Amino acid sequence: MLLAVTTSLNINFLRKPGDADLLAEAKLMKIGKCLAVGEVVIKSAGAPDLVAHATSTYSIPSPQHSPRHG
Repeated sequence: MLLAVTTSLNINFLRKPGDADLLAEAKLMKIGKCLAVGEVVIKSAGAPDLVAHATSTYSIPSPQHSPRHG
């Protein structure tokens, strides 16, 4: 099993959410050999404006540096 380690995580809280469910949409922007970069946008259900925006980068260790699982 390969593990990913968080190298950076940034969250911008843009406005107070409305009195509704929060909806999050996540996407991977890039997956390389050593790093994976993603973003998440969060909105209140039924509202067009963002409540929060997050970006993150994960370090993906090479198989020889990953602990063995079993």
